[in-house]
Amino acid sequence: MPYNDFEPRNRCYIEVVRSCNAMCTWCDTGMRKRHILPQYNTNSKIMDAVAFSKLLTCLIEKNVILKQTIVFPYNYGEPFLHPKFDLILHALEAFKLRYWLSTNGSIPLKLPKNTRLEHLEQLVFSMPGFSQASYDKIHQLDFEAVKQNIAGTLRQVRAAGFTGLAEISYHRYRFSEDELPLALAFAYENGMRVRSNLASVLSVDIGCDFMEGKLNQDILARMREDINVAGHVEAASQKPDDFACSALQTLTITTDFNLCQCCWVHEEAPGNKLGDIRGMTWAEIKAARAEARNTFCARCRSCRADAFMAGWPETSIHQQEQAAPPAGNAGGNFAGHRERKAL
Repeated sequence: MPYNDFEPRNRCYIEVVRSCNAMCTWCDTGMRKRHILPQYNTNSKIMDAVAFSKLLTCLIEKNVILKQTIVFPYNYGEPFLHPKFDLILHALEAFKLRYWLSTNGSIPLKLPKNTRLEHLEQLVFSMPGFSQASYDKIHQLDFEAVKQNIAGTLRQVRAAGFTGLAEISYHRYRFSEDELPLALAFAYENGMRVRSNLASVLSVDIGCDFMEGKLNQDILARMREDINVAGHVEAASQKPDDFACSALQTLTITTDFNLCQCCWVHEEAPGNKLGDIRGMTWAEIKAARAEARNTFCARCRSCRADAFMAGWPETSIHQQEQAAPPAGNAGGNFAGHRERKAL
């Protein structure tokens, strides 16, 4: 797909919380928490709920958010960490916007009475496996608590009117491949489908170093131990000239309202912030991103790290075709929903 044909207004990621409580080994956030990658200073880590609502108003008035736009109130952060997340949801519902949620399932969702989630289209729970041993290797969260929170969150959102797609995004690491059947059983029991894919590296720094043969040997050994690297290398080798990097097909906005060129790169990486989106017209947004594609994106594109990270080889959808949905859920038929990048 040629760059000029992209419609990045189809998906808008707005980071309402920059931090995450998980320690994912191969996520940019987790690697910085584990000191595998350098630390960045992030001045504003939480977007105020009132400011979030005003931002939505601004983006709608400027035709940056359109009728077909799906809003994601997160990027690398864990959205359920927001102290007023119910107000974030209220704003999305008040504007009748299409939106999706993704969470690691570690934080119980607390919805006030009379909350309605009628415009929530998809709810994704990201899982690195289905045992405490797998969680100890990646998320470093309490696996039993995660399962309880997932079930509790599903009950709450369905009671609040959610009839969309509930999904486990299952990242198949070498050590968690055999645990997939357990995840399927849990998903079907709770009226969800599972989208499984080979676990990937969600860091442009690591991806570029790997593709250029410059990656630290200790990191490389650990990566090969955890991840089926060959599958991603094969996907990168098949990258067509018009490869549509997912970052170019989305808009990403930081907690301090800056437009980012790349959703895969830390917001504080030099050159990633293109300016306060509230003061930019749609024409200025397109021009800034087109220019950055030839500068900020050059290394990633030339070494094929974009396809290495975003190729998502061997993605499979698992669902119970004839399963009756749980009480309060009209979303038993999961066909026809859009896919998104796994987080």
